[in-house]
Amino acid sequence: MMNNNNMEDSKTITDLDLENHSTKNNQSNVKSHLPQNKPGKWRIGTLIPAVGSVPHDYEPYDHRGDIVKGATTNTETLIHLMKGSLGTGMLAMPIAFKNAGILDGLIGCVLISFIASYGMHQLLRMQHHVSKQLGVPLIDYADAMKHAVTGGPKYLSWLARPAPYFVDFFLCSFQIGVCCIYVSFISNNLKQISDEYWITLNIHTWFVITGAIVLPLNQLRNLHHLSPLSTAGDFLVLGGLGVVFYYIFRDGITVSPEVALIPDTPFKGFALFFGTLMTAVQSIGVIVSLENNMKTPADYRKPFGVFNIGMVFITCLYGFTGLVGYCKYGNATQGSVTLNLPKESILPVLVKLAFAFVILFTYPLQFFMPIDILWRNYVRIHVTKSSNKWVYSSLLRAALVILTVLMAFLIPILDLLISTVGAFALPTVGITFPAIMELSVFHKEKRLTSWIFIKCIALIIFGIFSMILCTYVCLFSM
Repeated sequence: MMNNNNMEDSKTITDLDLENHSTKNNQSNVKSHLPQNKPGKWRIGTLIPAVGSVPHDYEPYDHRGDIVKGATTNTETLIHLMKGSLGTGMLAMPIAFKNAGILDGLIGCVLISFIASYGMHQLLRMQHHVSKQLGVPLIDYADAMKHAVTGGPKYLSWLARPAPYFVDFFLCSFQIGVCCIYVSFISNNLKQISDEYWITLNIHTWFVITGAIVLPLNQLRNLHHLSPLSTAGDFLVLGGLGVVFYYIFRDGITVSPEVALIPDTPFKGFALFFGTLMTAVQSIGVIVSLENNMKTPADYRKPFGVFNIGMVFITCLYGFTGLVGYCKYGNATQGSVTLNLPKESILPVLVKLAFAFVILFTYPLQFFMPIDILWRNYVRIHVTKSSNKWVYSSLLRAALVILTVLMAFLIPILDLLISTVGAFALPTVGITFPAIMELSVFHKEKRLTSWIFIKCIALIIFGIFSMILCTYVCLFSM
């Protein structure tokens, strides 16, 4: 789902203007409901009303309408969630199955998607719980974790102070990593077209060219400028995927002997598979923002609610794409299935250009979160003159674009880059931190049963070790 979101995902955030974000949050109709910012030495702190002043029957969902305009229905939210799955993450599933093998790939697809989905349920549940305690309609991830662990068990309460920094770091790492993937994806597809029909340039040259194109595009402050491309992007992605499946099934699928049920190096293969699938299915920014923008957010996390239905669809779609793509191309499977399309026909060329175009204009949408976090929490408080804000904001944007290009240089292999991004950032913010929040909250409220304790500890250990081991494997596979 990799934020990888097609352009439709912009509908949940295109009304946010980074330069006006703080102004909007200070409007009178919002100020009484949202946590108010207080400058700190390094990061904007949060000033929250005393818990004792919050009515015991306060329900955050009932007050969402005060701050959320243009809320979406259940059906609209489900459509946005499923559309978000149609992107680069899906295109990388065949290489994920090549790494893991068919058997481990199918089993892992179900298990990892389940664990990732459960982590998102934990996070949304704890954000709602903390919001209810503090008497606010919404609270961001970093502040929710800070208040969740405050007053928790001693072995976790020490996290209260650094928690916002940890959350910001891993969220920014993931989103910046996704933008690195976009640079690599665009460059690899353009290189393949250029090599066949124009001139031959090495991949690093294409990284620089892509960065030069993205650099001015990422200076857009108002994401409304990209919204006219949303519908066009949806049609291009759907059409492109149709062509991809056409070429996969055109001559039938003959499973060759090189297609393995279990690979020769199962541990290494599964580690790479884990990183790719996590990148694809656990798009935290999209999942949380969709819930925040719903008319009936309580329906999002129900057993047969929007999120679970969407994740079942996404898991089945990814498993199917990975299976048929790997069976079709075998050991020749590349980092994006678009790179396996025939080179001699014009239709695959158009598909590669279409995906490159859509991903190019999705780049600023993915960059919104890290820019917003870094500017709002860390940079703006150190800019004393209002006249300098535009300059420093522009420099920050340019520096982060250059960073994504440099990271693409360091990991020039597309599938390894996708695996590394997912393995490093997502087990922490998607599995470990939500489990820590739940364990702390239940401990404070003296509702911590043996089952909840064992479950949370198991998830914490799984998140930490999967991050360390899978990142290690990814980095040493280059």
